[in-house]
Amino acid sequence: REMCSSSRNGIVVSRTAAIPDPCLDEMIFTTHRLAILVISSALVACGSSGEERFAGLPTADQVRAEQASAPSQTTITRSELDQDRLKRGARLWRTQCQRCHQIGAGARHAAGPQLWQIVGREAGTAAGFGYSKALGEGGFVWTGEALNAWLAGPWRFLPGTSMQYGGLSRAEDRLAIIEFLQHGSR
Repeated sequence: REMCSSSRNGIVVSRTAAIPDPCLDEMIFTTHRLAILVISSALVACGSSGEERFAGLPTADQVRAEQASAPSQTTITRSELDQDRLKRGARLWRTQCQRCHQIGAGARHAAGPQLWQIVGREAGTAAGFGYSKALGEGGFVWTGEALNAWLAGPWRFLPGTSMQYGGLSRAEDRLAIIEFLQHGSR
């Protein structure tokens, strides 16, 4: 780069003129290529690991069919509770869910429906909340299994849902939130 200055009517004007520098240009080009490679690799990795979190998880259609043929009551009893997991569920609730949902006696709808006593409730039935068509026509009950699949990726579990949430990839995090919803929020 070269510094140029000139004088007009007694005022000195300085400017920097760009002088081509092939080494600098190659370094910038290489840096950009590296950034593109890193970002592309990350996106590919996210895509593949993202699909792994759904392995073995049902869709809403599969849950409906299973519940219609053999209704189950997938619940966790108090004797099976892990207190550390319950605390983890409370912490995850605060960081992942509380912005849009409320729980507890007297909970109200916010951006999302209130989730008080959601385990065992039919999907899309909290009075007064404007559900998406897909969830409003749910036709299934929120069991531990259904909530696990939902929390992994709402849009994958029930296409057409309006919930804007990327999901939780770790099964133990999903279980902690489900246990908190079922037992810790009382």
